[in-house]
Amino acid sequence: MKRPARCESIPTRSVSLSETIEAFFEEKLWYKFPECLLRLKKELINNFAKYKDVRQAIRTYNGSGPKATQYVNDVFQFIHDMEVLKLS
Repeated sequence: MKRPARCESIPTRSVSLSETIEAFFEEKLWYKFPECLLRLKKELINNFAKYKDVRQAIRTYNGSGPKATQYVNDVFQFIHDMEVLKLS
């Protein structure tokens, strides 16, 4: 069964992780911003449920090591910068 490209479509059978990853690439779903956001949201929710820490959830989403640590630091710096701009 080929999965429809629309992100609001719900498969009629259980789909394994490997099948959804395969479909993501075969159907070029990375071009669909809502699909990417949905995948990001799922990953962050799962990471937060596991670690109970927002920073750790974001860092783990980006992998491990110094680049992942820098990534989470950049995310929080961006959040801070946006809050400052909102107050201006």
